[in-house]
Amino acid sequence: MTQNLNTISLLILLFVFFTSCVNDPSEDAVFLRVENQTGYNFESIGVHFISGDFSSTFPLKNLKQGEYSQYFEISKDSLRKDGLYSTYVVAFTPNLTLVFQTGVISFDFEPDRLEPFLNGEFTFILDLKSGEYLTQRLIMEDEGNDDSTLVRIKNSSNKDFNNVLVSFPKEDGYETVSFGSLDAGEFSNFHSSKNSYVRAPVKVFTSNDSLKMVPVDYFERNFLSSGKYTFELDSKIGEKDVSRIVKD
Repeated sequence: MTQNLNTISLLILLFVFFTSCVNDPSEDAVFLRVENQTGYNFESIGVHFISGDFSSTFPLKNLKQGEYSQYFEISKDSLRKDGLYSTYVVAFTPNLTLVFQTGVISFDFEPDRLEPFLNGEFTFILDLKSGEYLTQRLIMEDEGNDDSTLVRIKNSSNKDFNNVLVSFPKEDGYETVSFGSLDAGEFSNFHSSKNSYVRAPVKVFTSNDSLKMVPVDYFERNFLSSGKYTFELDSKIGEKDVSRIVKD
């Protein structure tokens, strides 16, 4: 009888230990899930995650408004030591394709929109709100005769820009170049760069706000060929990406 009780006690202890291991986040990994707060029902989603040299894509199906996905496991060996990262989600409805982004970007670390992946479980909250956002259009002015890439900015909006910052890639990271103030309809001078993304990471300062655009192409590292180019920047009113990553 005593032996049976001891066996039962051992089994209970093993069950409790196993359960705690399953429920508690591993010290060797972090876990990420997606929450849909957009008001749309998504037929499919691609979650793209980048940290240092590591990148991965997690596919999802049928995530309705208010629902959570399952957790995805990300090995901590794949992460930057500081736990910082970039991530974006491409979500599809029958009529729309939406892109949500947050993470470490060229201009700043956004503490109100993400948590460093140091340990534990996290949720990427997909969310939209009405507001002003930045659009970008690339115009090729002239084909290049050498290896140089010349880029300028046009303010295509109906408001004045107090300053325009553009990020250009370098071997050891990036450089942020100020194109200065641009009145509505005005062009900047050309800037010479060895490399420029097809859609550049841009931050615009107006008298009332700052608008930022970090296109998906930035993460995919699609570069311009040599030549002269104009990035036309405009501001629109509509559904603005306010997605964020929080620690559960």
